[in-house]
Amino acid sequence: MIQQTAPACIAAANSVKVPLNNTLWRQACRTGHAALGKGPVYLYYFTWKSPMNGGKYISPHTVEIPFAFDTLKAAKKTANLTKDAPDAPALMEKVSAAWIAFAKTGNPNVPSLPHWPQFDAKSWPTVMFNNDSKVVSDPIHDQRLAIWSAMKL
Repeated sequence: MIQQTAPACIAAANSVKVPLNNTLWRQACRTGHAALGKGPVYLYYFTWKSPMNGGKYISPHTVEIPFAFDTLKAAKKTANLTKDAPDAPALMEKVSAAWIAFAKTGNPNVPSLPHWPQFDAKSWPTVMFNNDSKVVSDPIHDQRLAIWSAMKL
């Protein structure tokens, strides 16, 4: 399904001027929506901005992986994205704690982050991971609808 949808996602994203990482987030939203009732679903949007090349790359796809797995120092492929970021270790502690909590209990809520509600199809609660993480309802609503419309979903 993803292999069939990806070219359409990229074309649709380009048609409405949505960065590719938003397109990938859209797919995660669709997956979350489809999983409702089958287990706990939590949405996140990693918006931390890498300082690499003056912030040119913002928050590239998969940059959250070393934050989630507490591997900032060991992650060779993303090391350049995080090496000049003094705030990265503190965010890594929060993100990693949420991943561990979710793996252990099925619930990512931890004291270091705001309350993270389960996904629901009406309000789309989403944790925006960055230095000042917060929960936002459907943070890119208009872009999501534009993508889905362009993809005829």
